[in-house]
Amino acid sequence: MDIPFYKLVLADCDFLLINALTNDISEHLFDRKSVDLICDRRRGVGGDGIILLYPSREQNVGLHFLSPLSGTQEKKREDLNASALLCASRFAFDFGLFNRDRLVIEGPTKDIEITCIDSTLFQIELGIPISLSGEEIKEDDRQEVHLWKPLQDQSIAYTCCSFSEFPARATAMVPGIPETERAEAFCRHVRKQDIGSAVFAVAEQQSLVAYSPFPAQGPGDAVIEAAAATLLCASGGSSGREVTARKVNRNQSEELYVTWTGSGSLVVGGVPHYVFTGNYSTEEKDGPAA
Repeated sequence: MDIPFYKLVLADCDFLLINALTNDISEHLFDRKSVDLICDRRRGVGGDGIILLYPSREQNVGLHFLSPLSGTQEKKREDLNASALLCASRFAFDFGLFNRDRLVIEGPTKDIEITCIDSTLFQIELGIPISLSGEEIKEDDRQEVHLWKPLQDQSIAYTCCSFSEFPARATAMVPGIPETERAEAFCRHVRKQDIGSAVFAVAEQQSLVAYSPFPAQGPGDAVIEAAAATLLCASGGSSGREVTARKVNRNQSEELYVTWTGSGSLVVGGVPHYVFTGNYSTEEKDGPAA
């Protein structure tokens, strides 16, 4: 069976979107092995996950997000990826599924609302930022800072957060960008402790730079990481207004737009792009169909 797909990218995250709105395609075609193979960048098409859009009786569209394995970590099939949701919104807008400037996506466990700012810029609300101990993070609060000591004569300070609408955690490093060797070691530590993906932040007044590990340490979520970087830089005066986060990875840079008033919910916007379209054959094991 040939399965048509669209490749979309937001910041350094790329996804394969499959249209089951008009095509008879079931998520049951994609078991763990096939998802890993399709998302493999050498043997398959390559991507950080598969977005499957299907008709919904109650909302504008339904969505399944199928994530490949990340190292030795098992990811639940129902875990949602904020970057994938924005990419799905771009296709849904072009497909005519938005109700004016609003799209409600039916997820496996809850519904997610997306706002369309214009025909290419979409915005998602992540919810209230939460510390590793489960407390709400506010601008005036001291953030929980943890120390990791890879060597006796040095230490790395970092802070962790998640968001009320998304369980995925991100770990931000203080300060700035480390040397490559220390960065890779820190990323391994983060993954081993299961405290989220790693991001290195540098404040620049009303903007900041968010660096993800290079090379990438498995599928990530650029939206969550940019939000974590914003929280990290809040004490330096970067919050309380709209912040532009330049997400840097794979020798590329792309902007995400973070809005947080210093308390309450945090909102992130981005511009997803189409990369290419193609067909994947479920009967082939060596790569996508021509």
